[in-house]
Amino acid sequence: MKRALVLITVILLSGTAYYAFAQNTAQAAAEFLVERGFAHHDKGNLDSAIADFGRAILLNPVFAAAYVNRGFSYSEKGDFDKAIADFEAGLEFEPGNTLVKQSLVMMYISRGLAFSENGDIGSARRDFEAALEIHPNHPMAKECLDALK
Repeated sequence: MKRALVLITVILLSGTAYYAFAQNTAQAAAEFLVERGFAHHDKGNLDSAIADFGRAILLNPVFAAAYVNRGFSYSEKGDFDKAIADFEAGLEFEPGNTLVKQSLVMMYISRGLAFSENGDIGSARRDFEAALEIHPNHPMAKECLDALK
């Protein structure tokens, strides 16, 4: 009986160790992919960067840095909707991250300006107001919203 209990304990500990190893390995791979994504982004290979950040998210769905950096790549491609979605996801996983908040504010302003230039004043207004919800005293967001009046 004692031997069976020891064997069960060893099996359970082995399973726990394997799970911890797998988690650490997945996180290490996700971090590698984010670093490689940075390199692609810096070289202007935005599609490759987006792919690597996406792979990192598949390995660790709560890895805020992967979402935020993919958001930056999307924003450089002019895809503000996807950038905003990624910044919002990053903010969900790291709600106190000031960089993510600032980036999200700038994406709302950028998309709002694009809406405004295309004559979609209602959507522009919503984006400027969304930026002000995150950062109530943001001067550019206030200026843009005032310009619509």
